[in-house]
Amino acid sequence: MRIKVLCIVFSFLLFPFYFTNASSVFAQEPATLQDLETVFRSVITWVAVIGGFLAFIAIIIGGFKYIVARGDPKAVSSAQNTITWAVIGLVLIIVAWLVLVAISQFTEQNVRVFDIPF
Repeated sequence: MRIKVLCIVFSFLLFPFYFTNASSVFAQEPATLQDLETVFRSVITWVAVIGGFLAFIAIIIGGFKYIVARGDPKAVSSAQNTITWAVIGLVLIIVAWLVLVAISQFTEQNVRVFDIPF
């Protein structure tokens, strides 16, 4: 059951990649450091988005488990743990972003954008 849910979730997460333009992958010129910046920026953005999405899904699954528990102490505890860890993960993602914003405002440097100086 759990494996089916994970397969469905990952198939929806990979769905946008089916329609990407593959011809841009085969570039004619060699890669530069600016290309590396783009890769890191994309990876960081996608990790944050996917992490938030998975935390939201985990909260929904925990709520469903809580409803289905019907007062069984073991199942209720499992549901509460699922919700607790999902909320902790979501809070960590938000706190990490807020730390970057605070550092950016304090130092007046845009640390939220990965930039390799040339």
